[in-house]
Amino acid sequence: MADPKQVYRARPTPDEIAEVLAKRLVATVGTLNEDGSIHLAYVIFLHHDGRMYFETSSVTRKARNAERRGWASMIVQGRASTGRSLMVAGEGTARVLRGHALFDDSAVTAVKQWRYQPLLLNGQPTEFILTVTVLFNLRPSAP
Repeated sequence: MADPKQVYRARPTPDEIAEVLAKRLVATVGTLNEDGSIHLAYVIFLHHDGRMYFETSSVTRKARNAERRGWASMIVQGRASTGRSLMVAGEGTARVLRGHALFDDSAVTAVKQWRYQPLLLNGQPTEFILTVTVLFNLRPSAP
């Protein structure tokens, strides 16, 4: 069994934090709604060059809140190889990165044609949110 004084010391080491952030776990994003309440959502994130990135549709509440307020908070939970469970919290400025509006209608039209199988949890169809990234390949049209 681990020594409690080591496991519960005041702060995790920078290496432990970096290790947890590198694992690409699920994070919780918090944004402030217009009425002042807090909106929390789970996201898959990427930590790169000291920044946190996550992908979501621009019509979600978290995207609208982040765009309106310019601020978001994230909490990542994970376990370092030292055996310590960590909660890494961060907050700061937030921006919504968008693709070119020229492609919006084409992307929606393409995705509406796709058919999906329901997500089954214990054999039961379960509601879920799916973020789809549509990549466009620009080529000159044939003569």
